[in-house]
Amino acid sequence: SFKTDRGTAAAEEQTLRVELAAAYRVFADFGWTETIFNHITARVPGPEHHFLINPFGLLYDQVTASNLVKIDLQGRPVAPTEHKVNPAGFIIHSAFHMARADAQCVIHWHSPAGMAIAQLADGLEFNHFVACQFYGRLAYHDFEGLTLDPDERSRLLAHFGPDAVAMILRNHGMLVIGRTVGEAVWRAFNLERMCDVQL
Repeated sequence: SFKTDRGTAAAEEQTLRVELAAAYRVFADFGWTETIFNHITARVPGPEHHFLINPFGLLYDQVTASNLVKIDLQGRPVAPTEHKVNPAGFIIHSAFHMARADAQCVIHWHSPAGMAIAQLADGLEFNHFVACQFYGRLAYHDFEGLTLDPDERSRLLAHFGPDAVAMILRNHGMLVIGRTVGEAVWRAFNLERMCDVQL
């Protein structure tokens, strides 16, 4: 829960920044990056619905706790920054941060395995142990082109539904949500493993 004490709030945000920057490094180490594209975002504690996103133009291994950009639900930075924000990343991530209390962290990525599965008409198969955790909790969303239309947020959420924690964006990539950065990274790891095993 968010505490009104400014020192506590600042400390919580700093901890979140460190965790989020670490998640970017994990993805860089695993090679689950698309150069400067894709995002891992985290909602900052507090009533404002601000969230942290990577600076547009930096590789994942260049993201640090201090250069993460804090933005509002309109995609505008809420603190001074020299960095820009990718509008497509803002659209996808803000949809979940706005609507889902359990979407404290949202990860969207394009890995070779994930993009290969996203091209299959039948998508993922639930025929092995790793897949069990996503049974009945995996959604699909059809490709609509570069994600710049704010109206797509409502369609993403409609396809995600109330029970999903992960989504295959057809002909595009993958997405997971988590109540913490760690939970979202763990889900991403397992969804990626599902794709690897199936291929």
